Amino acid sequence: MTTHDPTPVYDVFKFRRFRLNLIGFLKLPLSISEDALRDVIKGCSDNLLANYLARAQRAIATVRV
Repeated sequence: MTTHDPTPVYDVFKFRRFRLNLIGFLKLPLSISEDALRDVIKGCSDNLLANYLARAQRAIATVRV
């Protein structure tokens, strides 16, 4: 019997929650495009942008597995 590892799904959900929390904290519209969001984040902090991009990359990598 094979078991499914739920970890990749949780990684994607954690990123989505992080992204929504960030949008809410910055008081941005939920419909903001990814490019516009990255521009706003970069304007706030290069370190925050690096963290955001790293989390996004991990979430994308788990989906591709």
